[in-house]
Amino acid sequence: MTISSPSALPLVIITFSLSSLVVFSTNSSVTFFVTSSVTSSIASSVASSVASSVASSAASSIASSVASCLIHSAAI
Repeated sequence: MTISSPSALPLVIITFSLSSLVVFSTNSSVTFFVTSSVTSSIASSVASSVASSVASSAASSIASSVASCLIHSAAI
């Protein structure tokens, strides 16, 4: 699993610590497997959505700044 955004990293750490806490409380390998797979899928989906939103906002801000520069240069 790759972490694309640094803001999603604490969420991944929290989810994996919760999964380990569930393992220690139940002491079952099946529960560990299910919990770790669920938390890793949730963390990867959150990380990908955060990365895509950051990329789209960066692209829109770049496009708006380019458009404002073009409008400003056209006005001159």
